[in-house]
Amino acid sequence: MRIYQRNGTWFLDITSNGQRIRRRIHGARTRTDARAALTAVQADILRGTFNFKVEQKRTFEEMVAEYIEIKADKRSLRCDRAIFNDLKTQPMFKGRLLTHISADDIEE
Repeated sequence: MRIYQRNGTWFLDITSNGQRIRRRIHGARTRTDARAALTAVQADILRGTFNFKVEQKRTFEEMVAEYIEIKADKRSLRCDRAIFNDLKTQPMFKGRLLTHISADDIEE
């Protein structure tokens, strides 16, 4: 378990029972605030009250569309699109939720 800051926003990075969750810490302005939030999450995990459910379930295609929208100014976007278009037709990615794609699928 750790905290980190990106673009002025604090995040939790938690791994427990084989699940990795990264969540934004709402209201944390300092490292002290973020550490307090991490301590609270650790306590919730020990009590068994922490919600590990992923808030947003996205398919591979949705992730690709979001990536292309975010990276619209990227110089190599044309190449990325070609790679993604090929991957979207592969059975290990087509229509699957990101949470159901394993390292073995990617390696294959």
